[in-house]
Amino acid sequence: AQSFPFARIICVCYSTDTAKSAKKFYIEAGIKTIWCPKGKPILDFFRTILSELDLSGLSVIEWHPTAKAFPELSKNINQALKQTIEESRDTLVTTATFGRKWIRNTIRNVIFIQNLVSLCKTQLPIIIIASGPSLSECIPILLKIRSKVRIWATPSSVSTLANSSIYPDLVIMTDGGFYAAKHLERHKKAPIAMPLTASPNCWSKKGPVTLIREGYHFENQLLNLLSIQAPLILPAGTVSASAILLAKKLQPPSLWVIGLDFCYQDIHTHSRPNLTETLFQLKSNRTLPQLSNQYRFVIENQTHSFSTEKYPVNQSQNKKQIIRNSKALNSYSSWFSVSNLNIYRAFTG
Repeated sequence: AQSFPFARIICVCYSTDTAKSAKKFYIEAGIKTIWCPKGKPILDFFRTILSELDLSGLSVIEWHPTAKAFPELSKNINQALKQTIEESRDTLVTTATFGRKWIRNTIRNVIFIQNLVSLCKTQLPIIIIASGPSLSECIPILLKIRSKVRIWATPSSVSTLANSSIYPDLVIMTDGGFYAAKHLERHKKAPIAMPLTASPNCWSKKGPVTLIREGYHFENQLLNLLSIQAPLILPAGTVSASAILLAKKLQPPSLWVIGLDFCYQDIHTHSRPNLTETLFQLKSNRTLPQLSNQYRFVIENQTHSFSTEKYPVNQSQNKKQIIRNSKALNSYSSWFSVSNLNIYRAFTG
């Protein structure tokens, strides 16, 4: 601290007793940010104190005797730090690509959104619907229990649900691009939960809007200026994670996810019907048909694959399938693997 007086020091204590006994030392050294095992989950701690702008000058120093004394805790802390850095890196890339669009979306949303509503607690279970290929197989289950649950959907799952006359109680929208709103063509009056940076074309479908905030400085200032109370949902790289975090704030009796696969089923990246396949179809021609387009996409993006014939997903798996993964899906999966979420995942089989 004396050698680098302008550096912000973050202390991660592997022992709560050590943190208490060294409290006076930390105060004298000017260390204000301290974590110990009895505090909040380490991943939440890192996400709260580390921003994207901290990455360039970040140095990590771990005392090896402490790491040897607490090997499991050391592993979990380093894994959480790695996950936080990867999320921040992905956020930087996304911001560099969409930053200007987010600002335009924010201004337009602030000026024109009118039908604002607040979410109310529910006594019914909430099911978060993602658009993984397994969603299509779960539609019969959803039809049977529709009246007994609240269905929250990601935009890309709306077409699949609407094709079976299932219309979600809420659509969670975080993407600021054109296609995010295009997914809602089959449910134009869908209630939407969205940050100010999301696509302004979604609320123009005439449905009610619930605002959430993602913690950006300009976003907080605008919401405070307009005296709008919006729950804080920090970006997590995927809209499914934002939907889960928002649902947990309502404290439903149980929380389920369907269609959250973290993989492709052979050349199928989403449930069907889906706008993605329509786009592949539009890009196809006589020498490059739709299925070839889809195959080329998954091969270029996959990190590894395996056959269910050799590695069955479940005991009743008889048909052969190729399961593929990608870098983006691995990143989403990592976020869920280190997050302390008390949720259920439903699938057929």
